[in-house]
Amino acid sequence: HVADGKYGQKLYVWDWTERTLLQELDLGLGAIPLEVRFLHDPSKAEGFVGCAFTSEVVRFFKKPDDSWATEAVVKIPAVPVEGWALPEMPALITDILLSLDDRFMYVSCWLHGDVRQYDITDTRNPRMVGQVYIGGSLKKGGSVKSKCSEQPEPLVIKGVEVQGGAQMLQLSLDGKRLYVSTSL
Repeated sequence: HVADGKYGQKLYVWDWTERTLLQELDLGLGAIPLEVRFLHDPSKAEGFVGCAFTSEVVRFFKKPDDSWATEAVVKIPAVPVEGWALPEMPALITDILLSLDDRFMYVSCWLHGDVRQYDITDTRNPRMVGQVYIGGSLKKGGSVKSKCSEQPEPLVIKGVEVQGGAQMLQLSLDGKRLYVSTSL
């Protein structure tokens, strides 16, 4: 269905006052953009969108001529696997979140099962500075086997293995605690 174009691949820029569509930003076939997050600083006309199937984070920004442009700034590679529906498993980005001070971006990778923290002080070049595995399909002892990388141990809390991968994210207002759901 992805190759048939049945999923979204565009961002739309609207003029709410005039109720008119100003611009379409095509992110490519199969992008499936889900979560759009603007920087919190109102003087900066830019932000990020997480693209589920392509496992990319795309930066969007306003240009000096008032048009908008995009550039992929994070690409999480698919993992070659056995025991899954496809020969490679995408990360499947389901949420992104920006810290209130616009220093960090958090990315949930539902299939791979991890949450990644990126330093975005240079928005054109995010740099991964942290990663934690919550669950997902690539855990050690699961039915899916990675062909090229070590698989993380399953996350167990109070004797119960966490099911599902990292999905929705919420950061505490003081930026000290990240809350993660695992349901899709």
